[in-house]
Amino acid sequence: MKEFQRGSLLVIDNGRLAGIITERDLVQRVIAEKKSPEKTQVSEIMSRPVITIGPEGLLTDAARIMTENKIRRLPVTEGTDVVGIVTVTDFAKHLNKLAGHDAMLAAMARASVVLAQS
Repeated sequence: MKEFQRGSLLVIDNGRLAGIITERDLVQRVIAEKKSPEKTQVSEIMSRPVITIGPEGLLTDAARIMTENKIRRLPVTEGTDVVGIVTVTDFAKHLNKLAGHDAMLAAMARASVVLAQS
């Protein structure tokens, strides 16, 4: 995650999306539980089943799914293939463009990028 400056990783098992592991999973399920990162398998802490949306889904559908499920990342799948991921940062950036540069949305987008890099 650090190497690629990502806040999450998709877990693929036998070519299928099996789970997602996030920074929050690491904090809550490893650090807070005082587990050894060297001995803890990804499968023990990843979130599953993974909630997804198809590429034909609307942004309003993605926002509703993310809000209802309290998730910040929504993989986009076509059949069994992962073709992308929608994040809350994407929404902040999109809304910022639509608003013609709203200072609050711009700050949220910048903060999300900074947090993802840390």
